[in-house]
Amino acid sequence: MAKNERGAGRKRKLSEATLIVIKKRHEEGETITAAADGTVEKIYYDSKTGNTIVFNLGNGYELVYGQLTDIVLSEGQTVKAGDIVGKVGAPTIYYATEGSNVYFKMTKDGNPVNPLDKME
Repeated sequence: MAKNERGAGRKRKLSEATLIVIKKRHEEGETITAAADGTVEKIYYDSKTGNTIVFNLGNGYELVYGQLTDIVLSEGQTVKAGDIVGKVGAPTIYYATEGSNVYFKMTKDGNPVNPLDKME
């Protein structure tokens, strides 16, 4: 269970559409770094999440970042936690209300998991 940004204290069941807010506000152009070691599986553009990058973390875990610009990685590249991924881009029309933000989703075997439970 996780708090959502608008309903502080309100709990929601995780689903594919649920995002866990790790940092409330990101400024456009802010540098974003990798949260974990992994391999860049795919980089693509999506109308909802904008420039998007998928990391394979191993053991069935994937980490997805969206709403990015100036991505400095390429598919197949190995990254370490803390490596620069890119920068915060302008929000797509789907996230215009929230303003500049980073789409951040972790899955295990395709099912959403709370990334805060995996951070040390």
